[in-house]
Amino acid sequence: GDLGFGVQVPYFLVLGPSRDLLLAPLVAANTLTLETRYRQAFLNGDLELRGAVSRDELRAGGVRGYANAEGAFRLPADFSLAFDLTVVSDDDYLDDYA
Repeated sequence: GDLGFGVQVPYFLVLGPSRDLLLAPLVAANTLTLETRYRQAFLNGDLELRGAVSRDELRAGGVRGYANAEGAFRLPADFSLAFDLTVVSDDDYLDDYA
């Protein structure tokens, strides 16, 4: 793709019995990127946070990236809460890095 040949080496860190962190730096011909994922399980649900920060030559303006928060929780009285929120620096970022 537009990023060129590259290498990504993920590092998986166990932070406790119910949470972990993944750091995945990507070095390619046209980008330096750090992808992250944090997961945590709770008694009543789970949470996952994902994101990436990139410095590339695909778009002028320097640093690009995205952040995503996704979760689902059981609440009292048979209620539930689910969410999936994403913010992105520009319209093309997710297409460039998917």
